[in-house]
Formats: sequence, C-alpha cells, structure tokens
Amino acid sequence: MSINNNGKKKRTALIIAAVIVLCSIAGTLVGCGSGSGGKETADNPNTDTETADNLNTDTETADNPDTETETADNPNAGTDNRTDVNAQPAEPDLTADTEKSASSLDELSRLGLYDNDMRLQYIRAFVTGDIDALERLCGVEKGMYENYRTLKLSGWQAWIDADADYYENLRFAFYPTQSDIEAFKVNVRNDGFAVCEGMTGAYLYSPEAPESYGEAADELYEILANHILLEFPTTDDMDDYTRFQITCCISGKLGDAGKTTEKDFKDYAKKHFGIEDFTPEKIHVEYGCAHGGSSQILDVIGSEEKNGETIVTVQFYADMSKTVKSHIYQYTMKKVDGEWTYTGCQEIRHSQYEPACWSM
Repeated sequence: MSINNNGKKKRTALIIAAVIVLCSIAGTLVGCGSGSGGKETADNPNTDTETADNLNTDTETADNPDTETETADNPNAGTDNRTDVNAQPAEPDLTADTEKSASSLDELSRLGLYDNDMRLQYIRAFVTGDIDALERLCGVEKGMYENYRTLKLSGWQAWIDADADYYENLRFAFYPTQSDIEAFKVNVRNDGFAVCEGMTGAYLYSPEAPESYGEAADELYEILANHILLEFPTTDDMDDYTRFQITCCISGKLGDAGKTTEKDFKDYAKKHFGIEDFTPEKIHVEYGCAHGGSSQILDVIGSEEKNGETIVTVQFYADMSKTVKSHIYQYTMKKVDGEWTYTGCQEIRHSQYEPACWSM
C-alpha cells in the first residue's frame, strides 16, 4: 500500500515539473515578442529607428527645435545645408504605386528609370542640396538658385504615376522644415508636383489648372503663355522678332489656314492691339500657319475693374519651376464689340532676371 502511494507521488512530481518547464518556455517566447528585441512596432517605440513617435533623433523637425539650424540669426550653425536624405519620409501618398516609389536615395532604382534620366538627377540634386548640379540641370544662370541653400527637408517621396503620360508621370512630394523659397510652404507636405524635362532642362511642374481671374485675364494669359511678349507695340515700328510673335498670335486667332489675307492681319492688329497699318510676317500670311511653339512662364495674380476697363496683374518667373520671380506687369484690357482688346501696360516691379521662356 505504501509502495503504491510513493508511485503516485513520483508521477505527480513529474507532472508538476513538466508544467513548470512548459510555462518557462512560453514565458521566454512572449518575452521575445514584446521585449526590447529591436523590432520597430507601434507597441515598441523604444527603438533607435526614427519615427513620428520617436522624436529623440538628430533630425531637424518642427517638433525638435533643439537642432542646430543655419539662419541669418544663427550664423555659427555651420555651412552644410544639405538635406538629411535618411530623415523620416513624408507621409506616403495612398494613390502611389508602392512598388515604384522611393523615399531615400538607395530606393530610387525602384522607379525603373535610367540612371542618367535628367528627372532622376534633378531629384538627387534637390534632396541632397547639390545647388550647383541643380542649376546646371535646370539650365539657369549660376547663382539664381542661391536661396535653395536654405532648404532643409525632413522627408520626401518620389513615385511613378501609372495613370499619367511620360511627360509628367514622375511625381514628387517633400516636407520642408526650413526654406527662404516663397514657392515652398514650410512644415507642411508640398505635393502635386511632377518632375519634367523640357527644352531648357529639368523643372518642377504643377499639373493643376491655374486659377482664373475672369474672362479678360484668361484671354491675356492665353496670349502671354503661348507667345514671347512682355509689352505689345502700339505702332508698326517693331523689331523682327516682335513682329513674328504678334503675327503668330493673330494667325492663331484667325485660323482657317491658307484663307487669311494680309488685310485680315491688319484689321485684327488694329482692333485688338491698336496697331495702325500692321505689316505681318510674310510666311504666316502666305501659308496661314499658327506658330504655337513658344512659351514664357507666368501666373495671373490679380484682376480689377476700373473705369470700364479691366486691369490684369501678371507675375513672370525666371525659372521653369516658378521658384524665382521675374518682373510684374499690369495690362489694361477693354471689351469692344464683344471682343477683348489690349489698351496698354506698365511694369510694376523690375527684376534682375528676365522671364524664363522657350521657342522652337
């Protein structure tokens, strides 16, 4: 009887020991999943990985002002204005193709572009703060992008928009924490840009339609954006290039290629530009072809009615990306017999830089 009791006691002890071992193993497994093993999760913010919840990093952000920023008030902060390209990326665009997006230099190969693609080179120069390369790629004069040295980013994202054509399918967004460039907003995501390659180089482009300031402004914008003209001549005394551009403009308005006459050009120039006895450029008269291969970079920034006329204010830009301002002009328009005519203009602000333009 005592032998049987001893056997039962031994079996019970073995069972208890097994349970203790199993509990110990289970506790170890749980500890690996939730301890400080280094994996970044929402429940484990105590890692060295930079996240929105882990602000104790060296990256300059609006919530981390203790970093040393070079400004006019802090000239001893150093001279390296390059962006921390490994900083926290901007908030991902949910419409982006994640297989073809990048938020660090080593991810740019995901975009599937050739390494010598000018648009790709533009992004590299932009996010690393290589201003000399940026000026060269954009085809602007040396020193024009000096303000870009003040640009600091906390993150950026580039991606291929599968729904856009090649011209504007490389999209770009970035989050500046510091910038003296008026075109870029600080401490918000700057979105909606495409990186393009044009006749003069690479540039940022916003596919969104410009704001309309009314019928007169729309008419003027169409003329100025498609022809290289700042001031419209009021007499037939003009240089050959201006005559060519005025003739291009009129040819596009008249239409009916091959059916317009020299008198048609003269009548239009008198009615819409106030030019008496205009002499059109002969090729357009003979062949009736409109020349649409010219453009200058501008925005309409205001319009007001005064004494039966409409005064339209136009901001010209010195670069294709619209980040360096050129002159500001005001144009006076008046409606005659249901059509807008130009009656005068004046320069409101003069810039050291002429408007960016291209022609072919």
